[in-house]
Amino acid sequence: MQARLLPPIMLKKTLILLIFATINFSCSQINLEYLENTWIPIDCMFTHADGQHSCNDWVFLSFDNSSLTIINQVGHNGDPIQYQIDDSNSIVCEQFTKAQIKSLNKNSLEIEFDGGYTYSFIPMPNSDESINQKSLAESLINNEWILESKHFNNSRWEFLGTNEDAGLFKPGSKNVFSLNKLYTTEMGPLRYESAFWVIKSVDQKTLLFVESLYGSTDFAYILIEDVTNNTISGSTWFCGERQNVILRKEEPLNDAELQNRKSMLVSGNWILDEFSSSKKWHAMSENFIDFDSELDSTLLIDSLDFVDKKIRYAFNPDGKLEICIGDRTAVKGTWELLKSGTIIKTTEQKLAEKNEPFLTNYILVENLTNNELVISREEELHIGDYRSIHYYFKEKYKNRR
Repeated sequence: MQARLLPPIMLKKTLILLIFATINFSCSQINLEYLENTWIPIDCMFTHADGQHSCNDWVFLSFDNSSLTIINQVGHNGDPIQYQIDDSNSIVCEQFTKAQIKSLNKNSLEIEFDGGYTYSFIPMPNSDESINQKSLAESLINNEWILESKHFNNSRWEFLGTNEDAGLFKPGSKNVFSLNKLYTTEMGPLRYESAFWVIKSVDQKTLLFVESLYGSTDFAYILIEDVTNNTISGSTWFCGERQNVILRKEEPLNDAELQNRKSMLVSGNWILDEFSSSKKWHAMSENFIDFDSELDSTLLIDSLDFVDKKIRYAFNPDGKLEICIGDRTAVKGTWELLKSGTIIKTTEQKLAEKNEPFLTNYILVENLTNNELVISREEELHIGDYRSIHYYFKEKYKNRR
């Protein structure tokens, strides 16, 4: 019996359907051999009603056969978990509500997670696998390092010791350290933000993970590529672009030089002589003044105190600090001259309100002699009605002994 040929119009429709079916079938297949790798994040975008925004909640993924290890930036590595790939190219596992693979080849991976977060990944690049991570951590702690990179120049990192409170912010975190990142502005003063840091081994590579306490979009990690006595070189990724990063150790003063600068600070009766300022932001502040507390407004520093040159600093030899309005102490705390001799680290408590907490601050020393002290810092000035303004100040003090 001779087979009947389809009419031309039917044959055309059948061919179109076959083509679409072939395309759909090929698109639905994921080459799992490509997936089995350690993937590092290079970009993260959050889709919202008003458009796309960058995010910094980085995550590393390591696929091995049917197991997946999830590594976040500061918290501990997770244990391997089982996963599957379903018909929609989604990673099915207990950790993800949604994790759909949007694209995959041997050089890149893109996954859309629940909540509109889309991550771009690349395979872990090659780097030195012989770096002694314990020695690296010891060299960082209690030293100042200057960060050099295309996007984040003019920052100084003070690496501190173990942070016992890290678990409050990152449950499960172990051996997490504190970091204060200091930034210079166009006017010179420093601002800083607190962060956590930890060194991890991922796929036998050494990474420095950094996570700001308040969610800055600064570096989440640095892939360490080379280490010398005073320089650490590596890479990070910013909006999908690879950036070279160098941390240079700030050369400390010798003991005699550091002691000489401390002696000059201690011996001075530092009274304001000149200042210049740049407004930073204007703040309504329930946090600044407690409405229910007893308040001595005469101890709140305002702009007139600067105009009238009433501000006075006393760096006491026992490490105690006093900032005065005329003869009245408005701020008390502690001070410490860092090893470079150019940064004074303080803890400061305003005395206008009872039970005010001590806050950490940093003061940049631009010039210091027996008779003159030039500093840059951030000031918070009271302007009444429970409001304050933050300024960047450059201040010159004379020693009125």
